Amino acid sequence: MYENEPKTTAPIPEQTENRPASYDREAWLQQKKAERDQAFRMAEQSAERLTKDAGFLRSYLNLQSRFPRYSVGNILLLAAQKPEAARIGDFNSWKENGVAIRRGEKGILLLEPGREYSREDGQRSMRYNAKHVFDVSQTTATPEKEPEIHRDERLLMKEMIRHAPCEVKFDNETQTPQYDGIRYDAANHTLHVSAVWKGHGYTLFPELARGLAAAHLEAGGYEGQNREFISKCVAYIICRQNHLETDSFDFTRLPESFSGLDARAVRGELNRIRDVANRMHLDPDREREKQTSPKSMDTER
Repeated sequence: MYENEPKTTAPIPEQTENRPASYDREAWLQQKKAERDQAFRMAEQSAERLTKDAGFLRSYLNLQSRFPRYSVGNILLLAAQKPEAARIGDFNSWKENGVAIRRGEKGILLLEPGREYSREDGQRSMRYNAKHVFDVSQTTATPEKEPEIHRDERLLMKEMIRHAPCEVKFDNETQTPQYDGIRYDAANHTLHVSAVWKGHGYTLFPELARGLAAAHLEAGGYEGQNREFISKCVAYIICRQNHLETDSFDFTRLPESFSGLDARAVRGELNRIRDVANRMHLDPDREREKQTSPKSMDTER
């Protein structure tokens, strides 16, 4: 079930098992296997729930935006157990930072990649190990006030366009394309932006992100039926990561091409959402530095 997950699954802090000097190794191994099986079942149930519960899908996307390097499987597990998670660590990593786990708190069950092994058919596969982590809200750490962040949407759009896998063309009035918004022309690998959108940065950003997500899917050879839905999810993640408005995104009616998928197929689409969102991840501070550095000015000349 986890065989197709990216190898850079999740930057979960290392955990050292605290076991007594004398313990029943067989019982311990059975316990870890039971926890691993439980995690697999929970992840599969979460994938199935995504096709029926729009609110759960939004929670999943919120988590993916906060933990971009975590695997689909671990985001599904987080969504099922701690959808409001903000910062995660295991018992030892919190302790090393002088933070204790609050009494009575239950650990969040996740999976981390272990050793590779050969299956009976000769294919190589990854073995996963269960582990427990804790969110900052479950610890004695002093809550940190969220900083107020304002992003320059025009700068963000410029960076998205700079790294676009296709041409981005702002059509003018004389071309009078018969559309009102953004249209991706897969045949010519061109994203057309209607003249009526030019200058409207606040409303343009999510639509531009959606159009460029579709271009990334096309460049990656995606041939499924959920291009529009995946692009919408990617745009939502990008907006969340950059502290932009997401109230306009409506997930109440999921497309039949997505809601009819089984758990394995859902995970495949979620992997595409994750991968495209990570390719489009924006770093406006780095972009600002490039624009003001001598090397950047030389390049633009």
